[in-house]
Amino acid sequence: MNIKQALSVAGLTLLSFQLMAVPRLQLDITSTSTYYDSADETIKTTDPQFTLNAFLNDSDPAGDFFISVAVSPKQAENSGPDIGSFSADGTSYSIGDMIWGTPPADFEELPSHGVFATYYLELAVSFKTTDTVALYNTQDGAGSPGTMMFDDFVFDVTGLNDGYQLHFDLYEFDSSAKKVIVDKAPFSHDAGTAVPEPGVIALLGIGLVGIGAARGRRRF
Repeated sequence: MNIKQALSVAGLTLLSFQLMAVPRLQLDITSTSTYYDSADETIKTTDPQFTLNAFLNDSDPAGDFFISVAVSPKQAENSGPDIGSFSADGTSYSIGDMIWGTPPADFEELPSHGVFATYYLELAVSFKTTDTVALYNTQDGAGSPGTMMFDDFVFDVTGLNDGYQLHFDLYEFDSSAKKVIVDKAPFSHDAGTAVPEPGVIALLGIGLVGIGAARGRRRF
């Protein structure tokens, strides 16, 4: 094997490793109707009640971690849409509890992340070394050796008005410095809610439910 061939093999090996590597921060949804949407690269659920899973693939849980809960589709400033309400861990939220802009609050927006200005709120995430699950990649469900820490949030979106959904981002920022984002979950490892089109409800019930169930079972 010559040098050029060796470099080519090394490059392919590195690319393969990067594609299979489990990100430091990830989101997932424990739900029997969770699916991976290749159109916008977001893990979504059609269930009105579900558990949002935040994961940290690190041995040190210290840091300022937050989940942003954003209204989708994009909303104009001062529009104050009547989205209805949703709850997280038993606390109810409506548009009056949210702010307009791009998360995180008071810091730069998530770079190269497709974040748009809308109404959102932030939930603090607390990772503990005692709360771990088997390591896996939430994008494709592929397992890896080791464990990762988690923090779960129980959501109920039954009260959301028609036409509104939620999008979740997970990030870490340095609260001691201005406009410094330490890390973020890759766009392909975001999560959100979705309403299936009438024509695909049956398909979701038969096929995608099984896919989601397999993803949900892996974390326990």
